[in-house]
Order: sequence, then structure tokens, then C-alpha cells
Amino acid sequence: MSISIWCKKSIVGRTVNPDTYTMVSLNRWNGYKVQYQSANKIFFTVKAVNGTDTIYYDRDDEVAVLDNEVWYHAVVTFKPGAISFYINGDLVKKWTDTPGSAITLATPINFCIGQDLPTDKYLTVDGDFQVAWGGFFTGDLDDVMFFNVALNGGQVKAIYDSQKTL
Repeated sequence: MSISIWCKKSIVGRTVNPDTYTMVSLNRWNGYKVQYQSANKIFFTVKAVNGTDTIYYDRDDEVAVLDNEVWYHAVVTFKPGAISFYINGDLVKKWTDTPGSAITLATPINFCIGQDLPTDKYLTVDGDFQVAWGGFFTGDLDDVMFFNVALNGGQVKAIYDSQKTL
């Protein structure tokens, strides 16, 4: 899979859950999500299956620290054995310790843009959907795109070049 997003994070007025700025999510970490964390690195979580093992991969771009209030084109790709992070068309980190395939959820919760769960799914009591663990995005998102393949560097660069503005 590949997820491509233009994003501009804002912290103005943010007082709740300042460590999790979720841009897109399918069933929180039980499917996959892409977010900024407080260190201003793009972060990806995916639940994968490798044989009979279920594994959660939590990886960040490790290198690119992004500024607030600045537009970036972020792409995350996942395929068995590799998670790659691209910022503005350039590969900034590739993790190769990620065997397995993304899980197919039997009963997924609706996909979200700008938060990790649909608002009506949040709970105020203990459980996987506790609102205190939630993540929402403050800022701007644009041109969110999904692909059912892991794009290569040339394809990511072509998307960036075709969508960037002066």
C-alpha cells in the first residue's frame, strides 16, 4: 500500500492530545494510521500478519523533522519487508525489518481523514477506543491518495512534481 498526503501541521490552540496528530486512519492502530507525532516526524502504524503471527509495526521517518505551518508532501509505502518514507519526493527512511502483509480486518471501523476514529466511536471509559488516546489533526490536509501497491521512488517523485505549486 501507499498513502500520499499534502500536510501542514498547526499547533495553534492545541491543548488536547498534543502528541498525536492523526492524518488518516483505518480502525486506529488495528488497521493502519499515518500521523505526525510531537517530534514532528511522520509516523506510520500498520497491523500485519506474518504466517500465524500478528505484528504491529510502529515506524517513523527517523530523519526528517518537519516545521509547523509549512506544507509538505508525505508518502508512506508498505510491502512485505519494507516501510518507506518520502518527504517532498525524496526517500528519507526505509525500514527493512517489517515482514508480513497488512491485515485484512473482518469488521473494520470506517476509514477517517483528520482523526483516528469516527467521532461516534470514542469512549470516555477504558477500552481500545478511549478518547484520551485519540488523535486528531490540526492544520491542513490536501490531495490524500491511496494506492494498493507500494509505489517506487520514481512514482513518488512524479506525484510530488505534478502536484507541487510554486
